[in-house]
Amino acid sequence: MRIYLAILASLYLAPLAPAGGSISWVEVSQRLEKDCPKLLLVINQCFDVSSGGGALRLGPRSIDVIEGRAGVGDRVTPYEFDCKIKGTTGSYPLTIEISDWDDGWKFIIREKHMKKPAEQGNGSNAHELPSHPSTAPTKARAIP
Repeated sequence: MRIYLAILASLYLAPLAPAGGSISWVEVSQRLEKDCPKLLLVINQCFDVSSGGGALRLGPRSIDVIEGRAGVGDRVTPYEFDCKIKGTTGSYPLTIEISDWDDGWKFIIREKHMKKPAEQGNGSNAHELPSHPSTAPTKARAIP
């Protein structure tokens, strides 16, 4: 009986969960070139952005899908990519988050959260930052 309830619950609740999806910098930069070329120019002049990043994928019960603003599986902002300051060597120590809001496009640069040595290996993730701190609702403008 427990297995039956678990299967039933997972089938019912799965479409409600936001799904992550990968997105390429080429896709996002093409969209920025069309929607906000000055922002793209600033990003390209200041940062080396990794070729792949993350975005949210819309499920069938998303408000944006239900209201016809986007389709199932469309990727929406915030887009998140690893980056580094232009001209530096080594890994990508920063994260750039790009969002479109009612009042235009925005981006945030932040350091990647690194675990302190005391936190490593203890199995606790209580001190980790959320992957998407901006949870304010936005209008969906999806990349098909």
